Order: sequence, then C-alpha cells, then structure tokens
Amino acid sequence: MRTQALLGLPIVFLSSGCTMGARLGPELRSQPNGPVLEARGTVVAGIGGVGSDHRGGQLTVPLSFSVGEGLSSGEGEGSFETGIELTQSRSRFGYRLGPRVGVGLGATSGTYLGMRGGPLLMLSPPEEGEASLSLMLEGMVGAGVGGDMSSTGVFGIGLSVGLDLYSEDRLRIPSGRPLRDEQGGAWTGEAGLGRCAPIRLGRQLRRDDRERLAMQYVHDGLQELASIASFERLALELAVLDAPRSLILSARTAARDEARHARYCFALASAYLGREIHAPRLPSGEPRRDRSLLDLARESWFDGCLGEGSAAALLFARAEHATETLVRRTLSSIARDEKRHAALGADILRWCATRVSGAEPTLQSTVG
Repeated sequence: MRTQALLGLPIVFLSSGCTMGARLGPELRSQPNGPVLEARGTVVAGIGGVGSDHRGGQLTVPLSFSVGEGLSSGEGEGSFETGIELTQSRSRFGYRLGPRVGVGLGATSGTYLGMRGGPLLMLSPPEEGEASLSLMLEGMVGAGVGGDMSSTGVFGIGLSVGLDLYSEDRLRIPSGRPLRDEQGGAWTGEAGLGRCAPIRLGRQLRRDDRERLAMQYVHDGLQELASIASFERLALELAVLDAPRSLILSARTAARDEARHARYCFALASAYLGREIHAPRLPSGEPRRDRSLLDLARESWFDGCLGEGSAAALLFARAEHATETLVRRTLSSIARDEKRHAALGADILRWCATRVSGAEPTLQSTVG
C-alpha cells in the first residue's frame, strides 16, 4: 500500500485542481539606503484542492510587484519577486511559506534571495469552485547577492488581503473507486435527512464540530455507495473480457464490502448528527461500450491501486486518531477492505499486462 501511495504522489500533484489567487497590501521593507514603505501586489497560479472539511492546500508560483518610497531618502523604490509557495489551510486558519528570488527595480537595484511567509486567516472557509477571502500577516527575510544589495540583509513585514479560487476538478485522485461515466466523470449523489435520532457519538463536542464530522461521513457514505455499482460493473466488464474467475469473484466481493461500508458511514453520520440519513438511489452499474484492456488497465491503476490505496492509508490514519472506540474499529475495518481492493486493482493490472501484447478485445464486440 505504501509503495502504491509513493508511486501515486507525483500523479496526485499533476491531477489536482487548478488554483489561482491575488493579494494586495502595504509592506515595510529594509533597503541599503533605509526603510521603504511599499504597496505590494501578488498574483499566484498553480495546483491545489479543498476537501469537504474545508481543508485546503496549494502549490503555486507567485509573481509579486511592489512600488513605494524610501522613508529617509524619499527616492522611489520597487521590486519584483517570484518563487514557489506552499499554502495550507484548515477551515479558517493556515499558513503560507516559500522561497523567493527578487530584483530591486527602483533607486536601489540588485538581486536578493529569501523566504516569505506567515499565518493566514480565512475570512470565508475555502470551498471547491468558489472564491475565498483571506487576511495574511506576511514576513520576509533574505540576503542580497548582487548589485546595490550585495552582502546586505533584506527584511520586510506586511499585511495583505487575498482572494483564492480553487477550481472544480474531476481528475483528482479519488478516495476509493468512483463510478465513472463514458467521459470519465464521477457520479455524485445527495443524501437526505430523516427524522430525529439519538446523538450517540461526540456528545462532548460542539454542535458545529459534530455536524462537520457527520457531513464528512455522509460524503464518505456517498463515495462507498458509488463504489458498489462501480465494482458490480467491473465484475461484468471482466466477465465480458474473459478475465479469470477469481478476479470476477473478487470484484463481486468488493461490491458487497462497499455496501457494508456505506451502511457504516451513514450510521456514523446519523450518530453524530442526531438525524436519520436517507441514502440516494443506487446508480446503475451497466457495462460501458468500447472498453478495451488498456482502458481497464488505466482505470485499475488510477481508481484501484491509487484510489483504493490512498483511501486505505487515509482511513488507517483517521482510525489511529479517532477517540471513539466504535469509530476506530469501524474505520480500521473499512481500511483493511480498501487495502484488499487496492491489491485487486494491482491483480487486474497484471492480468491486463499479460493480455495487452495479443489481440485486444473490447466490449463493443460483445455487448449488444
């Protein structure tokens, strides 16, 4: 499982959603000729995503310009910076940090290297596909390496208001095996709320924390629900492609596992929320046409090895940090199944590799 996670790490970054943002604010910065008060504007673009618990992450390239005036010299000053920047946020708090290379563009010219970053306050929680307003206390420390700045320290502190946009993305590494349509999009359903039920978990938590946990388990339950149909369809497609009986039976067993997982997740959501959870109608798992061995291998790697493998790793970690005994046992049980499902993806991938050198059957020729 760890090997699958490590192999998938570059793909996680490459397939994450796009993100962009901008921020603006005053900055007080040192120069060889004295302190400078500047207005700094920064635009960023890169990759990133945000989860249902408002946990966000970005890896971006910033382009930053500043313009101002020396407080003692009265001369015009400015700079240009770029580098790499990591942003991590959880609900309303986070941080930004990254290396920078800069060039002085005003009366003081030269280049410098440094680090820039600081704490982050999200004025609105990050949401996928929506803009999020933030406030950042930003510090910078560096050293001049050329021109007028050579062999001098460079320091700065500023306050900026920013706007970040996390795009919606369908290529992100899944947590488990989604049910994909002909275009590769994953099925998403909506659960309904029923009558009130006893709150059996998290009584010591604040109401908003309980609701956040409940919504996380609703989200998990919907993913598990989709996986039922996904594995049922996988079993049919394997049968059409004359796969070994053991792989077909393993796919059907995995579908039963996912049905149990969905019940567990909706039950946990209900126990935290104090409301019954009504699952949506199970989507159809009809075989897709024009499916080749290469398509099956690609999906087994992406949704099976990586998706199920990352889901197992995440669930093991969540179980380790769970404080409720019932939650810990439930998550550990699901994680063991997901690890086995990741192994099934690897088995299917190996079988496809043994067949791909010969004639490549497709479902088009066998599904009427």
